[in-house]
Amino acid sequence: MFDFAKKVKRKVSRKLKTEKQKTKEYIINNLLSYGELMDIKDDDSKIVFKIKVENKLANHQNIKLLFHTKNGEVFQQVKGVNQEKQSNVIEFIISKSDILLPPNKRTYHVSLLTGKKRIRVRFSDSFVHEDFQYFLSNSHLFLLRWDRHNRVFFKASYLNGEMESIYDIPNTIESIRHEENSIKFSGSIYLNFLDEETLKEQFFLEIRRPNGYSVKTPMSINGNQYTANIILENSSFSIKGKWKFFITVYHDTQSFRFPMYVRNEKARENTVEFFLPTHRETMQFRTKVINGKIYAHTRYLSIRPNNIYFEREQSIVTVTMEFTKDKIEIFNKNETDIFLRLRQRDTNEFISIKMDNEVKEDVITIYTKIDYSILGYDALDRPRRWDLFIGVETIQSQYIDFRIINNDINKYKNSTTYVFENQRDCYFFEFYGTRYNKLSLVYSRARLNKFVSKFYMKDHHFYLEGQIYFESDFVRDNIQYTPYIELNNRRNMEAIRYQVSVRNEKDFIVSIPVSEFKSIVDEFKEIIDFYLILEGETIFRKVKLGLREYTYHKDKVFLDFISEDDTQTYEYNLTTTPKGNIKFESFIFENKVYKEMKTISKIPQSNEVWLVGERPDTAQDNGYRFFEYCRNNFPELQVYYVIDGKSPDIEKVTAFGNVLEIGSIEHIKKSLQASAFIGTHDLDYILPFKGIKYENYKKAKKIFLQHGVLGRKNVPYHKFYYEYPFDLFIVSSQAEKDMVVEQFGYNEEEVVVTGLARFDKLQENHHPKREILLIPTWREWINSEENLIQSSYFEKYIGFIQSQELSSVLEKYNLKLNFYPHYRMQQYIKDHVPMNNDRIKLVEFGEKSVQELLKENSIMVTDYSSVSFDFTFLGKPVIYFHFDSDLFFANGILRPIEETFLGDIVSSHKELVIKIEEAVLRNFKESPDILARKSDIFSVLDKSNNERIFNCIKYLRK
Repeated sequence: MFDFAKKVKRKVSRKLKTEKQKTKEYIINNLLSYGELMDIKDDDSKIVFKIKVENKLANHQNIKLLFHTKNGEVFQQVKGVNQEKQSNVIEFIISKSDILLPPNKRTYHVSLLTGKKRIRVRFSDSFVHEDFQYFLSNSHLFLLRWDRHNRVFFKASYLNGEMESIYDIPNTIESIRHEENSIKFSGSIYLNFLDEETLKEQFFLEIRRPNGYSVKTPMSINGNQYTANIILENSSFSIKGKWKFFITVYHDTQSFRFPMYVRNEKARENTVEFFLPTHRETMQFRTKVINGKIYAHTRYLSIRPNNIYFEREQSIVTVTMEFTKDKIEIFNKNETDIFLRLRQRDTNEFISIKMDNEVKEDVITIYTKIDYSILGYDALDRPRRWDLFIGVETIQSQYIDFRIINNDINKYKNSTTYVFENQRDCYFFEFYGTRYNKLSLVYSRARLNKFVSKFYMKDHHFYLEGQIYFESDFVRDNIQYTPYIELNNRRNMEAIRYQVSVRNEKDFIVSIPVSEFKSIVDEFKEIIDFYLILEGETIFRKVKLGLREYTYHKDKVFLDFISEDDTQTYEYNLTTTPKGNIKFESFIFENKVYKEMKTISKIPQSNEVWLVGERPDTAQDNGYRFFEYCRNNFPELQVYYVIDGKSPDIEKVTAFGNVLEIGSIEHIKKSLQASAFIGTHDLDYILPFKGIKYENYKKAKKIFLQHGVLGRKNVPYHKFYYEYPFDLFIVSSQAEKDMVVEQFGYNEEEVVVTGLARFDKLQENHHPKREILLIPTWREWINSEENLIQSSYFEKYIGFIQSQELSSVLEKYNLKLNFYPHYRMQQYIKDHVPMNNDRIKLVEFGEKSVQELLKENSIMVTDYSSVSFDFTFLGKPVIYFHFDSDLFFANGILRPIEETFLGDIVSSHKELVIKIEEAVLRNFKESPDILARKSDIFSVLDKSNNERIFNCIKYLRK
C-alpha cells in the first residue's frame, strides 16, 4: 500500500511539474514584451542593428541595446536612434573598435534597456537568416544564434590563435541528399579568421552520438563552399538514438568540434529521411533542425498489425495480418512485393517468403504459408530463434524490414505449436511474443520440466527428490524412456549413473551411496555436476539438473558431509551454478591434515598474509603482475602466489619465491592464516576449502583484481551474489566504477579506479610486426565437439581464415595472421582444419602468453574478448566480428555496445577484410575518434596501476 502511495505521489508530482513548465513556456512566448530584430548589417567598421519596439517605446529618449551574460552582467551597451519618426524601428550602431570584451569565449544575450526595465530581443518573422551569420571585431568572432523561444544571442569566440578559445566556425548546411549508399552534403563555411597553420589541417563532417561513437568523412572546401560525402555501410548508423552534426578539426593531436547549422528557411523546414538496412534490422535515419542546429535521430523500423492470426495444419502455418489502409505506406504502391522475413539470431541470415495481399475497403490483409521444414529439422541442444519482419524489396535488391509487433501474439502461440520426433528426441516449432511483444519463432527440444525440490542425507546415502515431466501431450503419450541421474566429473568426464524411481508420472526420488562418490574423485579439488538422462528407443536427452527455488550465492554451501577411508578424508559441498544447477565441490585431505585444519582454524591470526592468484593453472594476468610487483618492491611482506603444481606457468612465479601449490599442506596452512585473498576471478580458485566454512576467510580482506574491463557481457560478480562479497573491487575508469556501483550493488568506497595490474608492463618491449591477431571468444553453449562443428561460430571463423578475400589481402600487404582459438576448440582445429596458407599460423595454447601476442601483433580481430581493451590501451586498431550479438548478449549487456567496443564493428567476412585493409592503410593506427572515447575505458594511462592497487589493499580497513 505504501509503495502504491509513493508511486501515485511521484506521478502527480511529474504531472504538476509538466503543467508548470507548460505555463512558463506559454508566458515566455506570448505574454512577455520583446524587441523584434528586423535586420543586422555588417558595415566594415561597424554593426547596425534594426529592432522594432512597441509604440510606447518608439520615442523613448534613452533606449539602449545591451550585450550581457545569462546572469545579467553587462559587457556592451549602445544608445539607439529612431531614424524615422513615424516608425517603431530603432537603429543601434556599434563601432567594432569599441567592442571590449574579456579575452575568452562566452555567450552574450541581447536585450533592450528602457530606464530600469530590460526587454529581451527576439527575431521578427521577416528576419532573413541567410543574410547574416556572424561578424568579426578586433578580438572576437560573434556567431548569431537563437533559442527555442526565438530569442537572440551571440556565441563569442576569442581570436588569439588558439583553437580552445573558439566556440564556432560559421557554417550553413544548404543541402543534404541521400543517394543509394551515401549521404551528400553541401553548404557554406567561413574560415577567414583562422591562422594559416590551422587552415592546413583536414576538416571533417562528423555525425556523433553523445557517448562519442561517430561517423565522419573529409570535407572538400573551395573558398567559402564545402561538399562532403558519407559512404554508408551496414554498421554506419546501427545504433539507435540521437546524433549531432559537427565540423571536426584535428589540430596539435587534439580534436575540436563545432556545431553545424541550417539557416536557409526552406532547408530548416525540410527533413532528410532514408532507410538503412543493417545486418540485423532496418534503421530509419531522420534529420531535424532545432533552433538552427541540425540533429539526426535513428530508430529500428517496426510495424504493428491491427490483427494477426495463425492457422496450422501439421508442419504448415498460415500467417495472416490485417492493417487499416491509412496506417502504413508500404502497401500503397501496387508494384511493391511484400515478404515475410525470418532472421536467424545466431547467424543474422534471412529467409524470405513472399506474401499475398487483399484489399477490402479500408483494410489490407497480407498472408502467407510457412512450412516449418524449410527451417531444418536438425538435432540441437539449444533453442534456435528467428525474429520476424515484413520486408519490402528495393530497386537495389535490398530489403526494408519492419519488425512485427503485436500485443496479442502470445494468445495464439499454442495454435502454432508443432511437436514431432526427430533423431532420438522430440522437438517443436512455435511462434511467440518477446518481452516487448515482437513476433519471433523458436525451434527447440520439447519442453521438459525437471527440478529438485528436496535434498538430504540419510543412512550414508544422499537423496534427491523432485519432478520430471514433459509439457507436451504428444511426448507423454508417444515416448517411452527410463530416467537416470548421472554424476559427472567436470575435469575428466568420468561418471556414475543411478536409475530414478518415478511416481505419479512425474515425482522422482533417487538414493546415492556416499561411499561411491570417490570412484570419480581423484584430484585434490573436483567439481561434480548432476545430469538428468532420459534414455529410450526414440529418445536420448542429457540435461543439467537444478533447484526449482533457490537464492544464488557463489560462496553458499547448501549441504556438506564427509566420508573417510584409512588415509584420506573426502569432503563434499553441495552448491549451485548461477542458473540453479546443483553440483558438488569436493576436496581430498589426508586424515591428519584435515584434523589439523579444524584445530588451526580456531586459533586467531594476527599476521599479514596475502594470497594472490588467477585461474588455478595460469600466471599471466593481473594476479601475476600484481604478485611480481609485490615481490620486487616489498620482499619482506608475506605475499604468496597460488597455482596448480602442473601449470606450465609455475616456473614464471617460482623465480620470485613464495609459491603455494594448490592442495599442498603449506597452501592449506597459509590459507587458514591469510588476512587477504586477492584474485582475478572467484576466490574459490585460490582456496583449498570452501571459504565460508572458516572464520579467517570471513574476516579477511577480499579483493577482486578483475580479469579485464567490465561493460560487455553480464558477469556474475554482483555483490548480492555473495554472502561474503569483495571488500575491494578494482576498475579502470570512473565510468566503469559508476556501472559497478549502480548495477552490481557495491558502495562507492568499495570500488577503486586504479587501472588493471597488467597494464603497467604492457608497453615494455612493444615492437609490433606486420601481423594480425585473430582471437575469438568462446561460446558457453557449445559443450561438445558435435555442437562445435555444427555451430555458426565454427562456420564463421573457419570460413574467414579459409576465404580467398583474406588470402588476397595478406598477400597484397605482406601480412601474417596468428589464429589463437579458445583452448576448447584448439585440438579439433589442429587435427581437422588444414592451414593451407603459409601466412596463417595456428598459435597453440601455452606456446606464447596472451600478453606476448598482444605486443607482437599490429591489428586485432575478435568478437567480444576483453583482451581487446589491452590492444586499445596500446593505441592499436581492433576490429569486432559481431555475427551473433543477439545470442551472445541474450542474458544482458552491461553498457551500450558503442561505449566499450572501440573500433570497427562488422558482421561479414567481406566487411572484415575491408576494415583490415583500411587499418593497414592507416599504418596500423587506431581511428582518431577512438582517442576521444578512451576516457570512458581508461581514466589513467600510466605505469602506476600496481602501486595504486597495493596502497588501496594496504590501507583497507575491515
